[in-house]
Amino acid sequence: MVMSQKYTTVSIPKALASHIKNRIKGTQFHSPSAFVTHVLEELEKEIEQIEKENSVEARRD
Repeated sequence: MVMSQKYTTVSIPKALASHIKNRIKGTQFHSPSAFVTHVLEELEKEIEQIEKENSVEARRD
C-alpha cells in the first residue's frame, strides 16, 4: 500500500536553489526538493548513528 506523505515548505536562498538545480541535471532527482530531502534523510541517519554510538560509549564509562 502506498501511503501519502504530508509536506511542508522550507525556504533556502535562491542562489543555493540555483546551484542545486545545476547539480541535479542528469541525475535521478526530479527537483531540488527531492535532492534536499535525500540529503537531509542521509544526514539524519548519520546523526542518529553518531548519537547511538555516543550513547553506547557513555554507558561503558
